[in-house]
Amino acid sequence: MSVFMLIGIHMFAICTWLSIRLYPELPLIMMIAIQPLKQFLLETVPFFQTVDPMLILALWLGVLAVLNLPQALSHRRFYPKEILVAQGLFAGWVLLSLLWTSAPIYGTYKGLRLALLNTLLLYSPLLLVRDIASIKRLIQATIIFSLIVYTKIMIWPSYIVAPMAENKFFRAGFFYGNDTSPVALYLASTFCLGGIMAARSRLRAGIYLLCMVPLTFGGWMTGTRLSIGSIIVATICTILMFSRRGQSNRKGIVLVLSILSIVIMATIVSPVSQSERIIRVLSEKGLDESGLARLDHYRVGWTAFLENPIVGGGIGSYATFRGGGDDRWFPHNILLEVSIELGIIGLALFLFMLFGFIRHVLILRRRIGEIDLAGRQISDMFLVALVVTLFASQVTDDLADNRAIWLVMGLGLAAYHIVLEQIQNR
Repeated sequence: MSVFMLIGIHMFAICTWLSIRLYPELPLIMMIAIQPLKQFLLETVPFFQTVDPMLILALWLGVLAVLNLPQALSHRRFYPKEILVAQGLFAGWVLLSLLWTSAPIYGTYKGLRLALLNTLLLYSPLLLVRDIASIKRLIQATIIFSLIVYTKIMIWPSYIVAPMAENKFFRAGFFYGNDTSPVALYLASTFCLGGIMAARSRLRAGIYLLCMVPLTFGGWMTGTRLSIGSIIVATICTILMFSRRGQSNRKGIVLVLSILSIVIMATIVSPVSQSERIIRVLSEKGLDESGLARLDHYRVGWTAFLENPIVGGGIGSYATFRGGGDDRWFPHNILLEVSIELGIIGLALFLFMLFGFIRHVLILRRRIGEIDLAGRQISDMFLVALVVTLFASQVTDDLADNRAIWLVMGLGLAAYHIVLEQIQNR
């Protein structure tokens, strides 16, 4: 057995003990952290070239969730059954679509991940997260981890020539030469922005504002336009969510000016080719190859949807409409992807779950009101995070890999219910 395997087994055992005895939110933190590290592990650790690290974490998360089931049931929190049932029905429909999918090999891989892992990410926070302290530790750990990653990118980016856009721009790797869907960036930025607006002291607000420098600057240096777009969306949503009637919104003004200043600074110091790619969509040059490819995906996707609008072509079937084989292809828009592969039935179940969550947490938010403002604001961060992840999912990644949507909904449900339970216990 290799040294790496021995170290990994011991670390796994320690993390399991910590999760069971002290920090039940630890596996959720690791699910967030693994996203920007996954490609690094796949390329540097031979073991992970045969076994996906995400699947190992998912299995671990599932076991810990089951072990925590008796204690979770003892809390008797009344989570909305319609949301949980809708996700169960959606997962069942995904698996059922394997009977008629035109991509049985990749469809099985994608369908199992979507039906099992994403469902687990929605349910597990309701079983693992016990109190508001767990929520705070998860928020703090996400911010710290993201600061490490994006400070590294800001100070010491590792550039490689990207195989698109005529090879005229560079992309900075998370640890070297690669970038992945920056879920940790979306969440950390949302948490920091919420911390700025909710802070009761200038010192705390200033600390959170300083955290936004490497997150925004590093997001720009990755060459991913969506990183900057998500921060802008998070800023707007946070100001709207955290602003209170009859009060001056000086924090919001300072926040907008600060983000704008960081973006301008990043534009000045980053490679010209990289800055051109990010701002090209705002200039007379219009969309680059990446943008035009997405428009083509949307056109082909709409045609594919019309071929089988009721039940869809089956999970993973989009590649066959593109003229490809049984392989990973996606239209870069999860609503379109659900419509293509799962039809109107699948789309209805997905939207019912989504809007059911939003309706439920808005009712809880109204019930909490000003009674526990700090707790409500912590919970509001996850509502903003859902908006940001949904925004990102309209232009990148496939349905299964946009699992942050399910994770954020689970964490949001847990957070709002914990705050309301604390109020009722008083």
